Amino acid sequence: MIPTTRPPTGLQWLVGGFVWYLVTISFAGAAERNPQIQKAIDRGVAFVRSRQGQNGAWVYPGISAGTDTGATALVGLTLLECGIPASDPQVQQAVQFVRKNAPSLAYTYGLSTSIWFLDRLGDEADVYLIQAMAIRLLAGQNEAGGWTYSCPVPGPIARPDEVRKLMNRNASAQAKKEGDKRQEDAKDKEKKRPELPPDLQEQLNRLAQPPAAPQPQGFANAGPFAAYDAATQSKGDNSNTQFASLGLWVARRYGLPVESALIRTEKRYRVTQMIDGGWTYIPGYRMGADHDRSPAMTCAGLIGLAVGHGAAVEAPKEKKIRVIDPDKDNNMQAGFRHLGDILQEYSQLRMIGGTNDSSFYFLWSMERVAEIYGLKTIGRRDWYAWGSSVLLNSQSEDGGWYGRYHPSGVDSCFALLFLTRANVAKDLSVTLRGKMRDPGTRTLKSGGVGPDALKKKGDKVAETSDKNRAGSPKLVDPKEKLPTNRDGDSPGEQENKDGSTARRMSDDLATASDAQQSELLIKYKEGKGPAYTQALATAIPRLKGENKSMARDALAERLTRMTADTLRIQLKDDDPEIRRAASLACAMKDDKSHVPDLIPLIDDSEPLVARAAHAALKSLTNQDFGPAKDASPKDRAKAIEAWKDWWTKKERK
Repeated sequence: MIPTTRPPTGLQWLVGGFVWYLVTISFAGAAERNPQIQKAIDRGVAFVRSRQGQNGAWVYPGISAGTDTGATALVGLTLLECGIPASDPQVQQAVQFVRKNAPSLAYTYGLSTSIWFLDRLGDEADVYLIQAMAIRLLAGQNEAGGWTYSCPVPGPIARPDEVRKLMNRNASAQAKKEGDKRQEDAKDKEKKRPELPPDLQEQLNRLAQPPAAPQPQGFANAGPFAAYDAATQSKGDNSNTQFASLGLWVARRYGLPVESALIRTEKRYRVTQMIDGGWTYIPGYRMGADHDRSPAMTCAGLIGLAVGHGAAVEAPKEKKIRVIDPDKDNNMQAGFRHLGDILQEYSQLRMIGGTNDSSFYFLWSMERVAEIYGLKTIGRRDWYAWGSSVLLNSQSEDGGWYGRYHPSGVDSCFALLFLTRANVAKDLSVTLRGKMRDPGTRTLKSGGVGPDALKKKGDKVAETSDKNRAGSPKLVDPKEKLPTNRDGDSPGEQENKDGSTARRMSDDLATASDAQQSELLIKYKEGKGPAYTQALATAIPRLKGENKSMARDALAERLTRMTADTLRIQLKDDDPEIRRAASLACAMKDDKSHVPDLIPLIDDSEPLVARAAHAALKSLTNQDFGPAKDASPKDRAKAIEAWKDWWTKKERK
């Protein structure tokens, strides 16, 4: 039997009336967040802070050693995502607790959340710990491509007092070796994988040896885990597996060869997907009809496919790993259709919570999926507006959220990470954004997008699609040869100095019907050439409501494809919409080299640019030196000096 203390596998919803909240949110986060949501976040942060113990930990009365470390890392990550600076005393206490316990950590959840937390913190002293914990995750992957609760320990991790000395030595050697290579364009030149310390490289080499016969991973006398037999452990569960796969994705930035492991995970999810497109907690393990389909595990499957796609994209060409277009990936499409069906089924939800309710975990899982794939809707439903309204209704008077995992504030962390739209894999998002549309809004062969796509064949709207409707603008063919150079394509901008093509495209977008605008935005986001960029920028002031927000998102996503040098040019563009989008693109690319470029923009003459630059700086640095909203020119100048001073000191280290 499966232990009752296993991770979440299903939803136990409290069905009632449904209240929609008007939500306005940008990629950069709190800069444009709905005041009601921000108030809920502030209350939630205060609640989570109140749960910290004297030893700096958030104690989780868990089921295995390492749960306190994992919970503390999750809370620390949550506080950072909510805008609490890394210098905050409670965050620093959490950091010290995680660092202290890392050498003995072998708990999959704890290893994964600790990697996320320390990576988000951004302290170079933690690189060694991240590398060491990632090796333990690699050791924990089974032949089925999954993970269970614990990972083997292939070798020791240096004591905390030795780690900083080791990292300082490595940092100095690395700085001499790298020289000025950091300034090279990462798009044009392949990044060299950082070298691992000798002791960790030796552990990695041992993992490469032929494995011994698979053995249960230490649960023979582990209380509720006793029910986990060897056969179950050999498969692993999809909850631990999604945590581990995201942990390895983050760890690859630190020199770990994780591509093969991530591709094995992707294969696991492809071969275990159910007919309806969903996934179960343990592949092939029959737990009863009420547990056969798990919303949270469907999200886990989609995350597994995402990291596999990212690994394939980054793999060297000589390995000849096939990269499937997400918009044509049958497994991804089926998974999102199933997830859309789940949202439709529970569309009348008003509140969640209760002793056995895993819904907070599901909402966070869905948020991660939507952010990674860059989807504003799932099953034609605005997942964020839907989920945030449920969370606001479910918040307790003390500011917390109470479900199955409420001890130490874990459920509250799930809620806060959803509300802040946290994303530990921003670089994976850059790889996937724009490559996939919500299957619920796919264009039918007979035409139509969104709600119009559901109309029967023969309906007047559905029949006309891309054809030139009477009284409607002609849709621009994205394959049409357009002048380009800023987007990295053929140099033809000189052929279109007067911008006539961009103006025509802008007019087409601004005067189109709502359904046509949605279709055009998809084309403009993906089109080749600067005309698409300029058309979006000039059309935005003429758009309204959701389409205006979607156009801004599309513009920012376009700019993430640009090189660092080109982005710097866009940050100085005359059009404020392009400056704003470029600022958000810097944050989406997670490129800290743009910090000095963004600092002057917090005093931009256009408030929307200044807010975006400020949000991008906070996202990239986990610092906040202002300015506050509606700050005076004098205060803005002080904020600029504070940012410059901090950056100068950081560069000197």
